Parts: sequence; structure tokens; C-alpha cells
Amino acid sequence: MEHQTYITLLVKQLGEQLTSEETTLLNNWLNESEDHRRIADDYRLIWERIPVEGNPKIQPDLDQAFDRLMGKIRAAEPEVVTMQPALKTAWLRPLMRAAAAVLVLTVSIWGYQQYMGGASMLTVSAENLEKKSITLSDGTVKRQLNQISRAI
Repeated sequence: MEHQTYITLLVKQLGEQLTSEETTLLNNWLNESEDHRRIADDYRLIWERIPVEGNPKIQPDLDQAFDRLMGKIRAAEPEVVTMQPALKTAWLRPLMRAAAAVLVLTVSIWGYQQYMGGASMLTVSAENLEKKSITLSDGTVKRQLNQISRAI
């Protein structure tokens, strides 16, 4: 048999899971050599130092561990904060929109009057053999009119 097979038998013996056939095989192997007994002693020593399942020191508290894990997850997540307008200004929003619309309309009407209000329409026509000249508001003479021509 291989060396690893005897190591497996040693582990089974230490765990009290060895059958009578396996006990016989292991005892024969141990009696073959001093090295085999030294290996078995080393494994027993290691086995005694390792805590076994009945040891309360290695019983994990799963609830506590889960609570710690969830605490870390919650700490890592950014908190979402929704902002809502204050009740004092909530009614003011539609009023501000209406005021803005009125302001835009007023400025548009004023601009149109300023642009179009400065220019007045003047119609001049000349009668039968009459000649007329038009004097503009800035004092310049625009042209001479006769009976066929007309200035608008």
C-alpha cells in the first residue's frame, strides 16, 4: 500500500472511525519501522493541538456574523435623500410662472411699440401740375413730386 493510505488510516484512527480490518493494517504498518511510529506520533501530536468539533471556542455565532456583515453593507451603501419643496413656497411656483409669462408679454409689447412707434407713415400726393417736396422730420428734403408720382 501507499504511504498516503496509512496516513488516511491514522487520521481515521484519531477520529475514531477505523474498522477492525483497517486497525490491523495500521498496526502492521506501525510495527514495520521506527519511522512509521514517529510519523504516527507526529500526527497524534498535531491532532491533539487542533481543536475538535466539540470545542466551544470554534463555534461560530452565525447570527452575530450576519448582523456584522449587514452592518458593513449598510455602511457602504449611500443613503438616498429625496428633497421636497417646503410647504411655504409650494403655492408660489405657479404664481411665479404666471408672473414670468406676463413679464415676457409686457416686454414684447413694449419692444414692438418702440420699434414701430418711431416710424410714422406719411402719404403725400401732388395734384394737377403741382410740384411738391417732402420735408422729413429730421429736416431733410426727400424728393420733388409731380402729379404722376406719389410718396408713401
